[in-house]
Amino acid sequence: MKRLMFLFGLLAVLSCKHQEARRPVDHSKTDRFEQSVERAKNRYAAESEAIKSIMDMLPQSKFIPSESGFWYSITENTYADDYRPQFGDTINFDLSIAYLNGNLVYPEESTANQNYVMDQEALFKGLREGLKLMSAGQKAEFLIPSQLAYGYYGDGDLVGPNVPLRCKVFLKSITQNKN
Repeated sequence: MKRLMFLFGLLAVLSCKHQEARRPVDHSKTDRFEQSVERAKNRYAAESEAIKSIMDMLPQSKFIPSESGFWYSITENTYADDYRPQFGDTINFDLSIAYLNGNLVYPEESTANQNYVMDQEALFKGLREGLKLMSAGQKAEFLIPSQLAYGYYGDGDLVGPNVPLRCKVFLKSITQNKN
């Protein structure tokens, strides 16, 4: 019995071999970052070309570049009010969201009569910034690159990652914040 225990002990000691640590694979973080930047630049250039071609197909609409990086056109102005929504104002609007080719993602019937408190609720950046450019009674069309829409992740439902959008908005009313 002692011999058997000695044999198992000897076998256990001899079978344990000192493992050498693996050497790290040398991947430069700078290379990955530069590749990511290059992909983003290429995507933005392709989206900008697609948006410009849509603007060329709609010469009656005068699209204006925004400071944020999307394009907009005021298509109808029914009231003479020049007040634009400010932080904390509650707005009511109708919205339809489509791909750049015009295929509807969210038709107006499913997104009508939206209430939104400016800059205090979740809304993708392009639409949030676009609403700030409108007055009550105006209709506008926005051509929004993907990084100002739902970006890298999409909306988790119908809009996939890196998809530029075409939004039509009717800003029905603005209720000013009293604070």
